[in-house]
Amino acid sequence: MHLDVQRITHTALSKVIERHRSFRLGLDGGVCADLSYRDLSSVLIAGSDLSGADLTGTNLTGADLSECVFRDCIFLGANLTDVNLRGADLTGAVMRGARLSRANLEGAILHNADLRHGALVKESTEGNGLVPDHELGATSLEGANLHCADASGADLTMVDAGMTDFTDANLSGCSLVGSSLQGANLSGVVLEGANLNDADLRDADLQDALLFGALTENVNWEGANRDGVLTDKPCGKTLDDLGMSLDTLLERHQEWVSSNGKSGSPAVLDGLDLRNLKNLDKYQLSGISLRRAIMCGLSLRRANLIGARLEGADLRNCRMKGVDLRGANMKGAKLSNADLRKAVMGPLNVTKERTFRTNLSGCQMRRADLRGADMHRANLNGSDLRFAQTHRTNFDGANLDEAVHNIAAVRVAELEE
Repeated sequence: MHLDVQRITHTALSKVIERHRSFRLGLDGGVCADLSYRDLSSVLIAGSDLSGADLTGTNLTGADLSECVFRDCIFLGANLTDVNLRGADLTGAVMRGARLSRANLEGAILHNADLRHGALVKESTEGNGLVPDHELGATSLEGANLHCADASGADLTMVDAGMTDFTDANLSGCSLVGSSLQGANLSGVVLEGANLNDADLRDADLQDALLFGALTENVNWEGANRDGVLTDKPCGKTLDDLGMSLDTLLERHQEWVSSNGKSGSPAVLDGLDLRNLKNLDKYQLSGISLRRAIMCGLSLRRANLIGARLEGADLRNCRMKGVDLRGANMKGAKLSNADLRKAVMGPLNVTKERTFRTNLSGCQMRRADLRGADMHRANLNGSDLRFAQTHRTNFDGANLDEAVHNIAAVRVAELEE
């Protein structure tokens, strides 16, 4: 079936966007944007806010939509082939049957988006409601780039995502039932609580992916790389292998801290899988050794980790709001998707002459939430902060040599507020 798609001029498009802005603000003359069945191929509207707009059947091939806000938009059957949606917000968007082949969705937010199989409908000639008019088929993400994207809670049922790059993406709680992910790059991806039943993962790369709580019935794993994948099964040693309870261990540790090492004993939990602890909120863990420990998903809100040894620790998806990490050594730690809002990561001042800077060199902090955190004078040499939220984060005097970040642009935006 041929869909009648009409070209719209850039001037007319600008007027539509302005009227939509007025609509969103509740101003006179505002009109919700209806850009359905329009030809917007190759347009450049980066940074625009079209939340709630209708783009059903729209041709957006090759368009630059980077950093746009499309919350709750309708892209039913839209053609988004080769489109640039880097950093765009597509929360709650309806993208059923859309074509997103080779689209750049790096760092995009697709939280609760609907990318299922789709069909267009029309009024029945018998007057008894809507009936199928045009079958759109499966949503296509073939060859797309979703590196560091947040698609948590999204419905990707039966999506075609062969050879798609999902590296370090957050797909927690999403549905991938029956989806084709053959040859996809899923290294470091978060699939906690996701439904992968009947998915095709032949030759996919899932190295270091998080699959605990995921459903994997009838998955085709043929040729897939699952090195370092974390499932519900413990990885290596756990606290049960230490021969003492956590309470006893921490009591001895606290005695060691308060006596300046004269009594008690320091807690050494290097390399242990501690995910079953779930909650360590407000625990006094200063000086603890957790090198290479697996702690992803734990809650450590307002915990005291002053001077802790956390080199190479896996803290992905941890809830660490208000945690005190002054003087901690976190070299090479994994902190992607961690909640570090208002975390204290400045220097530990022991005396006027003796100061320990927090070591975050080489850390993976992609899409970490660092809003309001204190990171002044922290060592972030070589760290990866792509798509991290750094609004009101204090980086004064921090070492950002060779770090990957967008902090300067965030600072400009803050000054313009």
